[in-house]
Amino acid sequence: MTDEMLVAAMKEAVKQGLVPKYAADEQAYLQYWQAIEAVVRETLEAAIQRLEIDAATGIT
Repeated sequence: MTDEMLVAAMKEAVKQGLVPKYAADEQAYLQYWQAIEAVVRETLEAAIQRLEIDAATGIT
């Protein structure tokens, strides 16, 4: 996962109204950032697992 991916995910989360554009304080901002990072990381891991399963079973 790259920093660019996280920035894009955070921008999209703000655009979709999932997180506020401006955090109340630094701690809140860090919590939002960590939550978005966790979602992106889990999504990537799930996608990789799915690709591995598909490759193992011959599904394309």
